[in-house]
Amino acid sequence: LDCFEIFTQNQSALKPQAQSHSHHKLGTTMKYLVGVTPQGSISFVSKGRAGYVSNKDITDSCGVLDKLLPGDLVFAGRGFDTKNKVGQVCAEVKIYAFTNGQLETRD
Repeated sequence: LDCFEIFTQNQSALKPQAQSHSHHKLGTTMKYLVGVTPQGSISFVSKGRAGYVSNKDITDSCGVLDKLLPGDLVFAGRGFDTKNKVGQVCAEVKIYAFTNGQLETRD
């Protein structure tokens, strides 16, 4: 699992603009969560959410965790603290991180 953001045109109304502002990207963005199979196929794309939404919040609310089956293994980056919810369906999550140019995983 991973999230990506797409820059959007500034809204004329202040409330929608404030809701989609990303401090991380310093602009107005929409955030999406994407799931990819081990073969490289896209298996899930969430609906767009305001850019300020955390990876954990979008993961918890988009429905991807409801699609997991017992025994599924989920690789996710930092910021995806989903172990409790994934464990409820007897799936497993591995958090990956790049350290010194090497891909490392931890439980």
